[in-house]
Amino acid sequence: ISCLFQDFGDLPPLCHDEAGIPLMLMSNCLPCSPLAAARTDGHEHDHDEDARAEEWRMWLPDTAEGRLAFNTVMQRMDDFTKELAKESKKSWKGFEIEQPRVDQYFLAGPKVGPKAATRNGSASMEVKLLEGVSDHGSEAWAKSTEIDLSTYATLPWVSLQKSRKRAKVKKIAKGTPAKGLKALELTEIQVSQEKVFPLATSCSQAVKHQNLLTIAIEGKPHAVAMAVGRLSLQDFQGLAFLNPDASSGLYTLNVSYPRLLSLPAILK
Repeated sequence: ISCLFQDFGDLPPLCHDEAGIPLMLMSNCLPCSPLAAARTDGHEHDHDEDARAEEWRMWLPDTAEGRLAFNTVMQRMDDFTKELAKESKKSWKGFEIEQPRVDQYFLAGPKVGPKAATRNGSASMEVKLLEGVSDHGSEAWAKSTEIDLSTYATLPWVSLQKSRKRAKVKKIAKGTPAKGLKALELTEIQVSQEKVFPLATSCSQAVKHQNLLTIAIEGKPHAVAMAVGRLSLQDFQGLAFLNPDASSGLYTLNVSYPRLLSLPAILK
């Protein structure tokens, strides 16, 4: 493990493993930090019930073509969840439409995600770090709340208003080929100028797209890959923003929020 100082002024150093993934948050390396308890041995994990869910997310421009693709995926997700409920013979309440909220992201690179989030009408602070990538292209992130975001307050930022539709599917996926699947998500994004974290000293970062659409899947890696295939999300690769760190497979379409906000295709 090596410590590399980032060119972000007074930011603390981040420890990286051999793959270049940051392991330090604030002043403690991950093995010594509160995040250590959340980390698992090896990345692919065994398939026990306690394994932490991983994330896979794709992005589309909010154009006529992008909106058509987004609506197509919405229908496919609806059909998929109904099939799971029928096969598992379990009741399911359907997708939850959440109230729009604004999250302010500080631009610390594709593997570090500091943000101020609005939840229940008040700001909460968190930082997430990329731990690794599975063979199925899903990402494992370690998240910590109650972080002193003043460390990142000098960085440029982008605020995003999120209108999210989310389905918790762990219960209906159990006992089916999709066992290990946790959630499906469809979110409409609008760039906002709202400053959630009042101590942010830098200006907002200009972006090329004011409206975006994002589709996400959470679960164990094999279940995420199964859902991506079942929903035929690769049909929309020609529209999607791609991951420049991936050369093949499902990882080419997996773009997290921090990675999106580091893409030349997004930032001005």
